Amino acid sequence: MDARQKNEIIHFQRVMMSLIDIRYTKDLINETTQSDINENIQRSFHESVIISYSRPFSGNDSVDLRTGFLKHFTPSQKDMHNRVIKTLRNQVVAHSDSKAYGVNFSITEIDGIKWVWPLMTKIPHLLDKSDLKLINENCQIIESWLFEEQTRIKNFLPCGSY
Repeated sequence: MDARQKNEIIHFQRVMMSLIDIRYTKDLINETTQSDINENIQRSFHESVIISYSRPFSGNDSVDLRTGFLKHFTPSQKDMHNRVIKTLRNQVVAHSDSKAYGVNFSITEIDGIKWVWPLMTKIPHLLDKSDLKLINENCQIIESWLFEEQTRIKNFLPCGSY
């Protein structure tokens, strides 16, 4: 097996895992938009949407999903894709960025003991219905592209177990 075939096998595995993540994202969007749920549960759905959507692009197995699908995005879809991954995932959901949360604190002294009082000035808003609609559109485009990639690679590789 040559190096190109080995690279295609790794990419094929990434494609298959990404299909699962993108389908899960679509299911979550469907649940959160059709349900009358309280704000905390809705936020957890939104966090799950952000995580599952971002997973194919987070360098798992030291390999990011190839980005051939980006050429099919409109500018607003591309902006949403970048916002989900670079801002919402990296600064709000996966990591607590103090700028995103607006965390300040105050130190006071009472009877010779210093006390710290955290002051959270904002809890970041995650997604609204128009954001979810764009993410769902992105998922449909990515899913179509993933099926095309799956077919291309399947036809390139010889029969066998990998």
